[in-house]
Amino acid sequence: MAVILVMLHHSFDPMYGFGMVWDQIFSVLSLGWVGVDLFFVISGFLITGILIDTRQTKDYFVNFYTRRALRIFPLYYAFCLFALVVVPRLSGSELATFENIRNYQSWLWFYATNCLIAMKHAWVFSANNFELNHLWSLSVEEHFYLIWPFTVWRLSLSRLKTFCLSAIVIILIGRTVYLLYSHDYITAYILTPCRIDALLIGSFCAVLARQMTQEKFKVFAQAAFAVTLVLMAFSLRLCNWQLSLTFAPSIGLSLSPLFFAAVLSFVVTHNHVWISKTILGSGILPFFGKYSYALYLFHFPLLKFLAALGTARFLIELMHSRLAGLLAFNCVVASIALLFAIISWHFFEKHFLKLKHHFGN
Repeated sequence: MAVILVMLHHSFDPMYGFGMVWDQIFSVLSLGWVGVDLFFVISGFLITGILIDTRQTKDYFVNFYTRRALRIFPLYYAFCLFALVVVPRLSGSELATFENIRNYQSWLWFYATNCLIAMKHAWVFSANNFELNHLWSLSVEEHFYLIWPFTVWRLSLSRLKTFCLSAIVIILIGRTVYLLYSHDYITAYILTPCRIDALLIGSFCAVLARQMTQEKFKVFAQAAFAVTLVLMAFSLRLCNWQLSLTFAPSIGLSLSPLFFAAVLSFVVTHNHVWISKTILGSGILPFFGKYSYALYLFHFPLLKFLAALGTARFLIELMHSRLAGLLAFNCVVASIALLFAIISWHFFEKHFLKLKHHFGN
């Protein structure tokens, strides 16, 4: 679900001039940037749960870091190599536009994409026909998990819960104050200290799930879902969630993870409810979940690359409709990205993942 939301954001932000109804639909779809928040929450919930359950085992640190490296590094570095070496040679006269990206490539290799973007206050990993700015979210996650296993290993569940809650509040206040004084929404949106509250919210729920009885956690999930649903409804009605304004990159970046964490907690504690069965049992989400990492890497660069090749313009002319042509273009891009992700999984990723069984379960 997270990667689908992000793909919708990349595809339909911004798209205007199609009439009131379609403009409103595209405006809603462009809010798919919250998919990154959902991804962070799920990641924090699952991985913190694994860390808690395994922190007393032998080779706790070695197993965690090795398993994580096998999942993340091979595809990431293969993608960066392809993007920096092969793609410029496919671009012909556009080769010069890659110089900005290649001049900063060391930041990509060391998972510091978001740091440079924040320093420059600009989306610097862009060319006329390519895009690598979306790698900022992977940088945030890697920075977090570089130190988080030590925190989980060192603290008791009670202290870990207090740490998560305190950090979430401090980050919200700090990000809001920074934004009000600087108006620098880019830094507030992508810099690691400003964004790890979403991961901590997921981690907080993972701690509660192990500290509370099943019945108490179920009650907590119900209450949290009801409260955050109301807050989200009011905020969507009364506030502008565009990232270039104040609300979304301040309070919104905490509210949406809280809502997703409540939904996640509700789903895992109410697996008998029809909506939970529909979400978890349909097979659609597990399918996209398997290929989500590669989809996230491939989709945005493909969108930019194919648009620069004139694919969107060709489809608009072919269908004699700007709306139909752009919708068709986005479907084509999503289909190609999914095909690449499937190929990547079966011919590349899963062979590294097979090695994970050597490093714990």
